[in-house]
Amino acid sequence: MILTDKNERYILSHLTLRKLIGILGILLPVACYLGGSLFRGRPVEDSISAYYHTNMQDILTGLLVAMALFLLTYKGYEKR
Repeated sequence: MILTDKNERYILSHLTLRKLIGILGILLPVACYLGGSLFRGRPVEDSISAYYHTNMQDILTGLLVAMALFLLTYKGYEKR
């Protein structure tokens, strides 16, 4: 199979999109924990969604919206 320049860019953009989704997924609990403990001295919450009722509400919402937008634009595998 010969890849053209257009196909290579298409593959690279999907790989980049997958990496960004993974980075945001790993960053979410770390950002909530560090933000909650460093800025307010709060203990570790029971779940990620519990951070919605803390000072990390905007960060949590922003990261979830960013992940949702990346997942909405992701095509996935072709149906063959």
